[in-house]
Amino acid sequence: MAKIITTVMVVGAGRRCKLGPVVKEPMILRPCKLRITTIHTTMVLKTRLAALPDIEDLRRLTQSLAMLDAIKSPEWEYRYYSFNSKWDEGEMMASMRNGSGDEYFILFDSHGAIMKGFDHESSMSPWSTEEEKLWLGIFDDVPPEFQSFLSEPAFSIPETTFCIWRRYIDPSWQVGRINYPDEDDPDGSEYMLSILDGQPSTYKEFAESYYEKSLDLEAIEQIYRHEPLTNKIVARLNDGIALESLITDVEQIAYPKLINRGMRFRTIKLPNSERFACSARKLKAAFSDVENLEVYCGVLGKSFAFDSRSKKRPRFQGMVVAQAQVSRDLASFLILYVLSREDYPKIAADEFCDSIIPEIHEWLNCQLAKPKPAILGVESLLIEWTGREHIKHVMRFL
Repeated sequence: MAKIITTVMVVGAGRRCKLGPVVKEPMILRPCKLRITTIHTTMVLKTRLAALPDIEDLRRLTQSLAMLDAIKSPEWEYRYYSFNSKWDEGEMMASMRNGSGDEYFILFDSHGAIMKGFDHESSMSPWSTEEEKLWLGIFDDVPPEFQSFLSEPAFSIPETTFCIWRRYIDPSWQVGRINYPDEDDPDGSEYMLSILDGQPSTYKEFAESYYEKSLDLEAIEQIYRHEPLTNKIVARLNDGIALESLITDVEQIAYPKLINRGMRFRTIKLPNSERFACSARKLKAAFSDVENLEVYCGVLGKSFAFDSRSKKRPRFQGMVVAQAQVSRDLASFLILYVLSREDYPKIAADEFCDSIIPEIHEWLNCQLAKPKPAILGVESLLIEWTGREHIKHVMRFL
């Protein structure tokens, strides 16, 4: 296998670290299948630049892309999109690498943003000429504010096929005065910039091709909106990764703070003659993965009482020992009531823990997986003990 010369950089928390040219084997991921839009233009034209988000929206979008890739690919070297919010003092950097030689880098600073891209197969690639020189005009009009970008070794400036920039004082994105080859997408910008259209469906199309797995569009949309990460969002994108393992990535990307409140538990102390249907230890173990669940043992009342809003009420033969509830805003509760050990013996408590708790867990997850409009009011699951068996009742009210 042929060797290639490349420039290595370390992108981590804190100031960037640049290393000199080294020899390494080419990184091989998967066959590139990522020209995900039909080519309609032949260069970085005004129509393409006008479709790009403004500076701040582009920063947010590239953070979203990096966060999505961090969730899908825990190993940094296999990610397409990355973002370093601590690139340097007052600077952030977004990047794309496909492992086949194509890449882009975007620097965000106090002046605005500048981006360079490289399509190794394009006719404007230095690799396409014997002299291996940059195409004339690519950097000629870059304003003075961004000149330091052009001398940054980590950005592989000698390997560039297009460059665009926008200062905060500019009304739109800018590109140099270049004589382009008369062919489709000669600089590779069309397919590289297509991911930056701000549409979650565009990332979904890319990721399903690259990762060869179906992705949840709603979860992608939540990341595009910069909603704080939760276990639920992460699991919908990759059920093989834990939310806590993303803390370093969240900090480096400067993505909104993670939310993982987990279960909140409140209880009262009982005399020896009384019990709850399940111990606190078992409840915490069983429901620790249910986000934002509030568990109350005897706190909201020692015995069950119907909500005044409920109209169709089940008829009980015995006593209600527990109630699970999910409201329209997806707030979830589990309520255990105080029981006499004489009326609720150990055999009943064992059955509750072994058989009823898993059913409550499944019911809560099913309710919380519904879109908000599907829950019209309050959904309740009531667990009754007749003296011989547990019976489940479902009740709904507005």
